[in-house]
Amino acid sequence: MRVVLLDNIKGLGQMGDIKNVADGYGRNFLIPRNLAKLATPNTEKETKLLKEKLAKMIEEENKNVQALTEKLKHFVLEIKDKANKNGTLYEGVDQRRISDELAKKDLEISEEKIILQEDIKKVGDYTVPLKLSDSISSELKLKIEPQS
Repeated sequence: MRVVLLDNIKGLGQMGDIKNVADGYGRNFLIPRNLAKLATPNTEKETKLLKEKLAKMIEEENKNVQALTEKLKHFVLEIKDKANKNGTLYEGVDQRRISDELAKKDLEISEEKIILQEDIKKVGDYTVPLKLSDSISSELKLKIEPQS
């Protein structure tokens, strides 16, 4: 059975791919869950147009991500927070806080793209890795200071 994938399916293919699958897998799993639809000449044409449109969107997104990466090269995010005399923060800085602070500076980066192993709990300078897209990673320089 030939189907057009409507979603990315691990081990099978990407959205818009036309694949040959077992009849039972297509009829009983993929199609009822709206993960695929039966491939007809009409749907194949629609799929081609959809893939072209998707490629343009990805290209545009990559341009935006590249521009953001260039901005981040010379940007340092400063966060002031309450800390004790030893420099330990009362509240840790997490992905949400970093994302919110970036939004205040007109840099929209969702918290899912900010990679932290654990919350930052000390005053100091940090380099936080960012996964901006599947193929583009970057770093954010972060300076945490005690609030006076």
